[in-house]
Amino acid sequence: IGYLIYVPMTVGYLMVGFFTVKIILYLGELSSIKRIAFHDPLTGAYNRAFIEEYVEEELRKARRLNEEFCIMLADLNDFKRVNDRYGHDAGDSVLKRVVRELKRHLRDYDLVARWGGDEFLIVLPSEKEADVLEVVGRLVSDFVVNYEDTEVTLSVGYACFPRDGMSLRELVRRADHRMYRSKSLFKEAKRHAVDDKGSEEV
Repeated sequence: IGYLIYVPMTVGYLMVGFFTVKIILYLGELSSIKRIAFHDPLTGAYNRAFIEEYVEEELRKARRLNEEFCIMLADLNDFKRVNDRYGHDAGDSVLKRVVRELKRHLRDYDLVARWGGDEFLIVLPSEKEADVLEVVGRLVSDFVVNYEDTEVTLSVGYACFPRDGMSLRELVRRADHRMYRSKSLFKEAKRHAVDDKGSEEV
């Protein structure tokens, strides 16, 4: 089972063995409790409660060291179409795949959290604004999860302490504003693509 127990002959074997096994089970249970407390049960990404606490701690450190700290907010394009056409089970499947794909695009120590619904908050520790902009561009241009006839892509906004805000709430507000500008551009580009296709068919 992966470990050895050395028991002196003078000690009751059953008692010591039972105590040791109970300690191992307790540590396993503690690990499970932490996972439930910190992670979204559907996608396995960090949950909102955990990421809020984590970001607040990082902001305190950034203030103390006079460092820059950035977050990204990502929203799924055409996710509603998957839910409406194929049902919520299909939507759940897409959300799980989105998290896996996000992690594939990011570094092992970057954090992905489900902020709510089909929104995700991403933290790239120690990255400057210029580096974050590069990641935003890469996610917007390269990220895609296909489901049947639908391509689910990302609209992404970002915000950096201290220029865009001094608190998590201010950073999220700024990132949300930039994200919806990105989504508006996506919708406009999609509308033009549909118009161009219609013109070709006339």
